[in-house]
Amino acid sequence: MPELLKALKAQTLAASDFEILLINNASPDFPENLQLPTNAQVSHCQKAGSYAARNQGIQLARGEWLVFTDADCLPKLDWLANLRQAIQTAPNQQQIFAGAIQMQASDQPNWLETYDLLRGIPQENYVKKGYAATANLTFSKAASEQQLFNDQRFSGGDAELCRQLVAQGYQLSYLPQACVHHPARKTWQEVVTKVRRIKGGQLTAGTRQQRVKWAIKTLIPPVKAYWRYLSNQHFTWQQRLRAICIESLLWIFAIQEMLNLLIFKKTPERS
Repeated sequence: MPELLKALKAQTLAASDFEILLINNASPDFPENLQLPTNAQVSHCQKAGSYAARNQGIQLARGEWLVFTDADCLPKLDWLANLRQAIQTAPNQQQIFAGAIQMQASDQPNWLETYDLLRGIPQENYVKKGYAATANLTFSKAASEQQLFNDQRFSGGDAELCRQLVAQGYQLSYLPQACVHHPARKTWQEVVTKVRRIKGGQLTAGTRQQRVKWAIKTLIPPVKAYWRYLSNQHFTWQQRLRAICIESLLWIFAIQEMLNLLIFKKTPERS
C-alpha cells in the first residue's frame, strides 16, 4: 500500500485532477499511520469481499470516471495521464478501458514467481473475450449507476460486470499504454489461495448452467496452459517445464476445491 501511494503521488497527472480512495476491507495487513497525499482518503468497508469494497468506493467517488487498481499494484508514472487522454478522445461515456498489467518478479525469481510470470494476467486476451481485470480497469460513473459489482462474489465479479456493460452497449477497449505492474506470487500459499478463490467464484455464483460448465471444465486437464507455457520462448525449457509441473499440481488442488465446495459445502476463499 505505501508503494502504491508513492506511485500515485508521482503521477504526471496533477494531483488536483484526481482523488484517491483507499477502501480497507477489514484487512489485517492494512498499514497504520499511512502518509496520505492531500488528494487521498481512507474508508472502511465492513462487508467482506473486494467487490463490496469497490462498490463503496464508487459511492464515495466524486469524479465522472472511475479508475480501479489493486493495493499491491504499481502504476507507471504516466498511467493516469494516458487514461485521461483516452477518455478525452472517446466518442462518448459508454466506454470501458482495460489497461495493461505487467508481472514483476525479484532479480532471482523462484519457481513460483517464474510460473506467475509465465501465466501472467493477459489483459489483452481478456478484452478479446469481452471482460477485463480490475487491477487496471476504468469506466464512467454513469456506467456504475446502471451496474455495480456483484458484492456476493469473491471472484469473477470484474468479468461479470464488464460483460453486463458490454451487453448494454458499452465498448471495451485495451490500452497498452496505460500500464500497471503486478508482483508475481512468491509462495505456494499465495498461488493456491488464488486458485481456491477463482474456483469459488466459478462454482458458487452465476446461473446453474454456468456453474455446471465450470465444474466440467475443472475436470479437464489444463492442456491449453501447457501449450502456452511450452510455446513461450522468452523462458528457458527448464522454466517452462517447471511451470507445467506447478500447473498440474494446481489442477489437482482445483479439483479438490471443487469437491470441498460442492460436496462438503465449505465456504469459498475470499482472498
